[in-house]
Amino acid sequence: MSRRGIDISRYQSSPDWPLVKADGIEFVIISTGDGRGTNPLWVLQAMSAQGVGLQVSLYHFLRFGVPPPEQAALMQERWNIAQSSHLNPTRYWLDVEDTETKGTLGRVEWLKEVADALPGIPLGVYSGQWYWVPYMANSAAFNYLPLWTAAYIPNEPQEGQRPALYGGWTKLAIWQWSSSGSVVGISGDVDMNISYEEVEDDMSQEDKDKIARLERLVAGNGVDNMDGARVTGEDALSYVDTQGWSLSLGQQELYQLNLLLKGTLT
Repeated sequence: MSRRGIDISRYQSSPDWPLVKADGIEFVIISTGDGRGTNPLWVLQAMSAQGVGLQVSLYHFLRFGVPPPEQAALMQERWNIAQSSHLNPTRYWLDVEDTETKGTLGRVEWLKEVADALPGIPLGVYSGQWYWVPYMANSAAFNYLPLWTAAYIPNEPQEGQRPALYGGWTKLAIWQWSSSGSVVGISGDVDMNISYEEVEDDMSQEDKDKIARLERLVAGNGVDNMDGARVTGEDALSYVDTQGWSLSLGQQELYQLNLLLKGTLT
């Protein structure tokens, strides 16, 4: 079943969230900023939206002119802030639409480096066919991540209606169908979205903890301890737990492991 939602940035500074929810909005995706600056309101916006029962996720506008480690560090820092602020974002979307850097050479590799540097964060890709085909050479390298696409139409999508897909994606998570919507409780235009993602399942916290531990264990190359010795398996997990770290695990492997474990844990 589809759900209605919006995405906002600093330009929608102070929504009246009870009114927004009463107007049929079920989720909101909030900008945390980009590679050059921060949305100073994102924590307050997220806390307020979550406080009235809206599902919250976040997005980060990627700047290809900024080195991948710096982009990833910014996203990790903001994700950590969300966790320490008792927020429960369902996903952190990689907003891929920067046209400032010319050419397509290296863009796919650049984005992969960012995604792989964020193994503990549930990522997704936001883009549009207008961008992905020419700027990302229609790469299928990221179709293991959920897709949130922009494709504007005059009226709200009908049941069963979908935009054209690209980049090897065969399934759509969210459709941003308008940039000029109207929602009670928000002044001015707002981006409108339809989500086809399933609502968060009711997996127990115990099972989620099992997944988190197995995600770390599955990185079979282990980790170097304080003495410089390589430890693996349970020894690696015990060491990682004492340090508060996670073993390096690529986003694609993490995603596939989660799918496997969610279907087999009892």
